[in-house]
Amino acid sequence: MLFRPRRRPITPPVPPRPAVAPGGPEQPFIRFLDEPPPTPRTPPTPPRPPTPPPAAAPKRKREFPIGIVAFLVVVGIGLIRHNATAWNRGKVGIADEVAKSISVSANPKVVVDTFNGPIEVTRGNFGRVDCIVTRQGAGPDEQAAEHDLQNVSVAILEDGENTVKVTAQRVHPQSGVQAAVRLRVPEGAIVALRTRDGSISVHGVEGPVTASTHRGSIRVEDASGPLLLTAAHGPISCEADGAVLSAETGHGSIDFHGTLADGQSTLRADHGRVTVRLPESQGFRLDARVDHGKIDSGFPLRDRDERRHRLAGITGDDPRSTLKIRADHGDVRIVDEE
Repeated sequence: MLFRPRRRPITPPVPPRPAVAPGGPEQPFIRFLDEPPPTPRTPPTPPRPPTPPPAAAPKRKREFPIGIVAFLVVVGIGLIRHNATAWNRGKVGIADEVAKSISVSANPKVVVDTFNGPIEVTRGNFGRVDCIVTRQGAGPDEQAAEHDLQNVSVAILEDGENTVKVTAQRVHPQSGVQAAVRLRVPEGAIVALRTRDGSISVHGVEGPVTASTHRGSIRVEDASGPLLLTAAHGPISCEADGAVLSAETGHGSIDFHGTLADGQSTLRADHGRVTVRLPESQGFRLDARVDHGKIDSGFPLRDRDERRHRLAGITGDDPRSTLKIRADHGDVRIVDEE
């Protein structure tokens, strides 16, 4: 007996699906009716490049705190002034006078030497020197101020023949006392004045004047003859006729107005201007030099030697006066007054 195999329906083979491009959605070539629709694929997110680490901020150069220093300086000065004002307000001031009159003959010599305070000299009566020294002291009460006043030692005496000497000295170095000197001298008196801190004023003395101050101004008016004026820190002003002037200042200006006598007049200012006002008829030999400044002259000069920092020449007929000017930091002006 022969057996025959049962025939089964042959299912046609399913063709393979085409390859999908990387990153793109699948596109089926054939989809059967009983197959669900394919779900679209989301393309993969490309990887982000690695974030570089933040660059280190450049180190800031350490600067000098100028603003803070300036602020502290201003505050410090304010505190010092406040304390000084408060200290002065709490003080009692007191003053007294030491006066004396001394008889002299013609052309006396008057010498003044004080440590702290102004000096004032004016023309007085013939044959007499009048002197007043004003002492000033201070303290927390009147008794202490009176005691502080004793720190000033004053002497007014005749020192040799026809010589008057006035001295004021501080006994205690820490005391803040002062001594102001006022003089009336006869015409033609020979005056020598010196103060360490204070101004000097001389008016109407037609004789040789020597004045020196460390910190203060010097002013001479209506004078004649030899004048020797020196100020370390302060201006010098002089009005004189027929003068032979020697004026020098470290920090300040020099102003001269008048006429020059025969001889050499020297004016020197380290830090300041120099101004000379002379009449048109004044004849003189000029030698002016500056280091940092300019020179201006209103006089016509013959044999003129003009350079960057120098001006020299001669004006007038046969002049016997020489004007020598030196200025380190400042201008020089010679003004022709008609």
